[in-house]
Amino acid sequence: MKAMTAMVLVMGLAASGSWVQADVLEVSPTEAVVVPATGDQPTQVGLKFDFAAMRQGDGRRIDMARLEWPVGAPAATDLLEFESFAATVTWTSSSVALGQASLQKGDRRKDGLIAPRDSGTEAVVLTVDVTDLVAAWVSGKVSNDGLVLTTQDVSAARLESALSAAKLKVWYGFHRPASSGQ
Repeated sequence: MKAMTAMVLVMGLAASGSWVQADVLEVSPTEAVVVPATGDQPTQVGLKFDFAAMRQGDGRRIDMARLEWPVGAPAATDLLEFESFAATVTWTSSSVALGQASLQKGDRRKDGLIAPRDSGTEAVVLTVDVTDLVAAWVSGKVSNDGLVLTTQDVSAARLESALSAAKLKVWYGFHRPASSGQ
């Protein structure tokens, strides 16, 4: 069954004097690259997302944004550690692969931990809350140069093979005051 990529909900909030129209957008990376660990440097993953499919309009607000990425079978431990950063320079997967650009990291966003979905499966999923970063990208306050993830717990080969499964889910809405004549 094909996953639904957008869901539209319309709700009236008479008590608060406003109404909300909420959407969910699910996007795959438009650019992705894995840089293998070298020396004491962890493996790095660069992911870029395009928000052209997001509806435009006044009062748009990002309510939640979450990267969900199944990265394969767990290692010897049940929890794998990742760090996430906003990328701070423009890059392409080919320029990074050719050594013409590097994944420059800004301030650390949040750590992500991945764990088995349930005890009966081998699959583990990295989940990272990137709400503030996506809101800054969409508003134009921060250049959308993508997200950089780092880890020492998962091999570059495993991450490379799982790139196509990475998804960014964005819950957003249009919040407007009700007209005063009601």
